[in-house]
Amino acid sequence: MHAVRSCILAAALALASPAAAEPADDSRQLYDVVLASAAAFVATMAQELPAGAMADMLAETVSRPAAAADSAWMARMVDGGPDAYLPFFPCRQAAVELDGIAAKFIGFLRGGSGRPDVQEDASTFRDELARCEAALGLPASTVAIEAR
Repeated sequence: MHAVRSCILAAALALASPAAAEPADDSRQLYDVVLASAAAFVATMAQELPAGAMADMLAETVSRPAAAADSAWMARMVDGGPDAYLPFFPCRQAAVELDGIAAKFIGFLRGGSGRPDVQEDASTFRDELARCEAALGLPASTVAIEAR
């Protein structure tokens, strides 16, 4: 799990560092964070952890990196011109969906209401991720968010 955290942090920092805005490059960096965060979600949910520890791990490895990368992408979009980033907007939507899924589970694990049903959210995440991959010219990944 430490390697996943390091990968997520490196990708998020690369996106957050100042540089000339390149929509495809910025979107690829966002995509990399989303993919690593999705893998971290699946790995975390597969572990046998106390609820509080699992919520903390989801926040650290999924929500924070996805939100930070999304925020950096949005700032770059504003600086670089929204029109140039529009084709890559599904990458942002995938990050937002993934963060939303993680947030629902974090709330549940911290004593919120009943176990969330994220099937529709997971489907939307997968659709947006597929659109992001298409916009970036990447092959479709096999990431699937399934929470047991």
